[in-house]
Amino acid sequence: MASHTHAGLSRPLLLLYAAASGCAVANLYYIQPLLPQMAQAFHCGLGQIGAIATALQLAYAAGLLLLLPLADAVDKKGFLTWLWISNGAGSILAALADSWSVLMLANLAIGPSAISAQLLIPLVSQQALPEQRGRAVGVVLSGMLSGILLSRVASGLIAAHGGWQAAYWLAAALDGALLLLVRPRLPRSQTAAAAPYPQLLASLWRLWLSHPLLRASVLCGAASFAAVSALWAALAWLLAQPPYHYASAQVGALGLVGIAGILATPYLGRLADLRGSRHLVALGAGLSLAAFLLLLMGAKLPALLLALILLDIGGRAALLGNQLRALALDESARARLNTLFMSCYFLGGAFGTRLGSSLAPQYGWGGIAAIGVAGALIAWAINRRLPGPAMRPAPAGTH
Repeated sequence: MASHTHAGLSRPLLLLYAAASGCAVANLYYIQPLLPQMAQAFHCGLGQIGAIATALQLAYAAGLLLLLPLADAVDKKGFLTWLWISNGAGSILAALADSWSVLMLANLAIGPSAISAQLLIPLVSQQALPEQRGRAVGVVLSGMLSGILLSRVASGLIAAHGGWQAAYWLAAALDGALLLLVRPRLPRSQTAAAAPYPQLLASLWRLWLSHPLLRASVLCGAASFAAVSALWAALAWLLAQPPYHYASAQVGALGLVGIAGILATPYLGRLADLRGSRHLVALGAGLSLAAFLLLLMGAKLPALLLALILLDIGGRAALLGNQLRALALDESARARLNTLFMSCYFLGGAFGTRLGSSLAPQYGWGGIAAIGVAGALIAWAINRRLPGPAMRPAPAGTH
C-alpha cells in the first residue's frame, strides 16, 4: 500500500500536487535568462533590470510572511484559487509592460501570489506517515524544482523566438490551467487554527523565539540559496560576454542539467528518512562548495556543466533537509513554520540575486565563485553545530 499512497494521499493526488507546485513556482524564475534582453528593451544596465528580479524575490518573501500564515486558518482550496487568479493577472500585466516601472509593478504582484507551492508542502507533510514524510515531501519538492528548471529553459527558448513577453503569456496560461484542471480536484480542507489574522502573525514571532532549531535551519537554508541565486542572476550576463556570446535560449538550455537534481530528489528524501536531515544538509553544502570551486577554473564549459549539476543536487539537498527539520517542530503550525523558513530562504535568495547581478560585471566568474564558496561554508558551519538526533523528521503528534 505504501507504494501507492502516502497516508491518505493517493499517488495521483500527490503527483497533482507536484505538478501544481512546479507551475506555481515557475513564475519566479522566467526572468533570470531574460535579464540581458530586458535590459536592452528598456535601455538600462544589468544592475537596474536586476533590481526587478531582486524585487520579485523580496515580494515573494513578503507573501510568504504575510499571506502564508492564513493557510492555518482558511480553506486552502479557496486560498489557492485566489492566488492563481492574482498570479495570472500579474503575468498579463508583465507581458503588456511598456516601461521599466510597469514591469516592476507587475513583478511586485507576481511575487506574493506565487506562494501556492508552499501551501501544498505543509499539507503533504501533515498527511504523510512519519516514516514516509521525506519521500512524500520529496515528490512535491521534485515537482516544484522541476518548475524552476523548466521555467528557465522555456523562457530562454520562447524569448529567443517570441520576445521576453512570451514567457509571461506562458505563465498566465499555466495559471489558467491550474484553475481549470487542478482546482476541481483539490479537497476542501479543515482549518487547523481559528485565530484572527493578527494573532496568526504574532504567533510567528513566538514560534521563532521558541525553536532554536528553526532559526538555525533558516540561516543555513538562506545561505545556501543566496549562493545559488547569485550564480543564476549573473549567468546570463557572464555567458553573453566573450568568448561565449550565448543568447538567452542557450543560457536557458543550461537549466536542463537540473534534470539530474530532479531525479535525485526522491532519493534525497529517502536519505533524510534513513539518516536524518543533518546528514542531508551536510551533503548539500559539500556539493555546493565543490561546484563553486569548479567555477574558479574560468567556467570552461565542461566544468560549468558539472558545477551546475552539483549545485542543483546540492541545493535540493540543502532545501529539503532544512525544510523537513523546520516542519517537524510543531505539527499544528506547519504552515506558519513554513512561512518563517521560506520567507527567510527567499530573502537569502534576493540578497544573492542582488549580489550576483551587481558584482558580475566587475568581478566576473571569480566574484561569483567567492560568493558561492562563502555561502556553502556558512551553511556547513551552522549545520555542523547542530545535534544529529534532532535532525530526523519528528513523528506526528510529537513536538
